[in-house]
Amino acid sequence: MNEQNQSIVHIFGTGGGRRTAEEQGIKYLGNIPLDPALVALGDAGRSMQAEKLSSPVTKAFHTLAEEVVRRNRS
Repeated sequence: MNEQNQSIVHIFGTGGGRRTAEEQGIKYLGNIPLDPALVALGDAGRSMQAEKLSSPVTKAFHTLAEEVVRRNRS
């Protein structure tokens, strides 16, 4: 993730996780962007989701959690 403008940089490409899940018959839940701030906050014992509410990482975690809940209710 580009810290300057919060744009997502796909260093591993895109679509591989979804494709692999489909090939293996596993439910694809989503993806979490890599962000150096996530590592720094985690190392300091602090939460990315609590401190950076509008970051793409926080939004991705929320989307992933919502998907897990939705699928478990089905």
